[in-house]
Amino acid sequence: MAAQLARYRPRVVATPWLTLLSILAVSQTAHLFEHVAQMLQIHILGLSGPALIGVTLFAGWHLLEHAVIMATYLRTGVVGSPGLLSAGGLMGGGLPLARPDLHFLYNLAESIPLLIGWKVELEKAYRSRR
Repeated sequence: MAAQLARYRPRVVATPWLTLLSILAVSQTAHLFEHVAQMLQIHILGLSGPALIGVTLFAGWHLLEHAVIMATYLRTGVVGSPGLLSAGGLMGGGLPLARPDLHFLYNLAESIPLLIGWKVELEKAYRSRR
């Protein structure tokens, strides 16, 4: 597989725009897998502690933000709309945060409870095997 990927390297970095698009495609796919892991934890593994429920609700809001940003782009063709809550956003002008800063905080707020819930569940599993 590594040999196959190496074959694409010259094309991935052929232009600065293609390099940026490649980075975005890989990072967004990683972001998607984060949410796939959440859904597996909640719906298949049954990990339903309060932290995971809170993370799911928060992730839903984050998804709504992305939907508004994408809908604005598709409607107007303008890149970089603020969404709902970043500075200039649709909800009361938003918070005094740039969109990248707000989305960093969204991901941080989603990741911390997820990691705490994971730690709690790992400890439960460890104790039950003793």
